[in-house]
Amino acid sequence: MYTALGDTAAAYQAQDRALALYPVPGGRGRAQMLLHRATCMVRDGDIAGGLGYATDVLDRLPSQHRTEHVLVIGRQTLAALPAVEQGRSEATELAARLGTAG
Repeated sequence: MYTALGDTAAAYQAQDRALALYPVPGGRGRAQMLLHRATCMVRDGDIAGGLGYATDVLDRLPSQHRTEHVLVIGRQTLAALPAVEQGRSEATELAARLGTAG
């Protein structure tokens, strides 16, 4: 919720609490939380870091856990990009993994 509201400070705290509850080599739930973190990173100005983080999360996620809901959360990271940053190679790479390239 805090990620959607743009309150990244509160979002990071909530994410830390949630991540402590998920098993480390987690599936969907952990990936969703990490993708929310990537969106916060982008909103806080760490564009390359946030895009790379989201890409890494998807690359490590087994294909059976790449549900539409996971992909929707990943697309929120792309949606958080300022217009001037949308042409970055990191954004193109993430979009390809999310099925939004082209």
